Amino acid sequence: NEEENIELVVNDVFKWFKHQHLDGEVIAVNDGSEDQTGPLLDRMAVSNNRLNIIHHNENKGHGKALISGFSQAKGEIWGMMDSDGQIHAEDFAGLLPFVRSKQIAIGRRVKRVDPFLRKVFMRIYALLVWIILGVRVKDVNCGMKLFHSSDWPKLEPRIATGGFFHAELLCRAKRSSILLKIVPVSHYPRHGGKQTGASIKVIKTIVVELLRLRRGL
Repeated sequence: NEEENIELVVNDVFKWFKHQHLDGEVIAVNDGSEDQTGPLLDRMAVSNNRLNIIHHNENKGHGKALISGFSQAKGEIWGMMDSDGQIHAEDFAGLLPFVRSKQIAIGRRVKRVDPFLRKVFMRIYALLVWIILGVRVKDVNCGMKLFHSSDWPKLEPRIATGGFFHAELLCRAKRSSILLKIVPVSHYPRHGGKQTGASIKVIKTIVVELLRLRRGL
């Protein structure tokens, strides 16, 4: 449900490709959106053969959407970013030099423009991921990540296909001796739409799910 942001985000990525002289492809996953995100993406793809659209008939969750996208990915270097426009594609330039086999570059949002409670929540979440999964990363869910395609079989989450996708991916990276290179990225206000997730009320659920994830790994 990112009809207010998706066109800007997709165009931003292609603008960065052009600036870097990269022949890249964008795979946009419409995860059961109830607004005009899907039709808007389809119209954009008509005039751009480097834009590949995947539609889910129903919302399958953040992790499932990413896995669907990577199932269609080609090329040597794969990346991901969120569609809310709060991270700009130009920051991929900071991650790109660190991408090689057995090393994943992950963004860390600095000077976050999120509400105070959300910032507190994300700190608690990062602490729980460290305690339960043994992965010490301050910004677990930062949507900007780049890695070598040959590492995907080791990184691909198989248990947490929803909101814990990033936690499992980072845990699998650590267990496969894939190095984590953390790179600061800028964080911007949303152009439109509403932010979802992040509530202190779900801390108990997070603990339960992270413990379930640890048992399954």
